[in-house]
Amino acid sequence: MNPTLITLMGNVRLMCKTIIPTNVLGPHDNYNLEDSHVLPGLTHKYLLVKQNNSPFIFGGTGKLLRQFIYHTLVTLLSSLSGLFFVLVGEEDEASIKDVDLLIPLSRRFHLKANNYSDTSRAHGQFKTPASNDKLKKYLPDFEFTPFDLAVKESVEKFVSNFDQA
Repeated sequence: MNPTLITLMGNVRLMCKTIIPTNVLGPHDNYNLEDSHVLPGLTHKYLLVKQNNSPFIFGGTGKLLRQFIYHTLVTLLSSLSGLFFVLVGEEDEASIKDVDLLIPLSRRFHLKANNYSDTSRAHGQFKTPASNDKLKKYLPDFEFTPFDLAVKESVEKFVSNFDQA
């Protein structure tokens, strides 16, 4: 843990949890087209593609890998008592192209993948893998939500609430 943080916490008697997630996804994420996480941004773009009956064009090759974590784990960690510092990452990785294929298959979109890759655009950042070893010490029996189910639930919530957002 950061020595400065430990000193500060000792001086003010503050209990602190530091949770560093990878790409979080979930129903209450930021779906803004300009500054969202990867999956919510792609979901929002897909909704616009469906509304406009246009092809979906994503930047780069889609081959870069990401680790995603469903919001329920971050919420669970936030509720634990005590002082800890933990990196949170899904054990499995998914390429942007894999994510790009999962979103339109959600029953809310009913789209066949009509995707085009614009390889002249930037690929995005390379992954920085996170290890769950420390997390497993805190929650040894925790089971991760399957990625396709997490995507489906996130897409469902966003599309259902798009008009109110």
